[in-house]
Amino acid sequence: MTRAALLMLAACAAHPQLHGTYADLHALDQQVTETTACGRYGCSTRDDRELHLANGTTVADPMDLLPVVAPASATAAHAHRAHDAWVRGAWFIATGSALAIAGAATTEATDHRAYVIGGLSAAVIAVFAWYYERDVTDRETRAAFDAYNADLRAFTGP
Repeated sequence: MTRAALLMLAACAAHPQLHGTYADLHALDQQVTETTACGRYGCSTRDDRELHLANGTTVADPMDLLPVVAPASATAAHAHRAHDAWVRGAWFIATGSALAIAGAATTEATDHRAYVIGGLSAAVIAVFAWYYERDVTDRETRAAFDAYNADLRAFTGP
């Protein structure tokens, strides 16, 4: 269990530690990388955003902006909503995958087909829910980054 937790922590990207004045921390620009993947059943587009700050720091996770904005700011609210949507999406995928595996692993002869169909149905629903939550994460991240400079100025002063 400890080994799994350490592996998950090692896989997490480094988060920048933000401190300084408005002149150091204001956003210069946003870089948006749009990726479209197409398959048999259609296409999916994902926006990956990065905020480039005046001190050279690159921020990809809006939660990293929380130390330099007010807790009740628009940036903080959008950052929390983006994080919550990401967590819900991960939960949907994990739960759907577990149900699909459990359904496929069932060996009861009379109910085997029902368990497989139920597990696969849960997995399909989980994928659609994950796509929805991913879109919410993208939308809230964009809103947090858009509100950041005004909220930073209000929190740190000019």
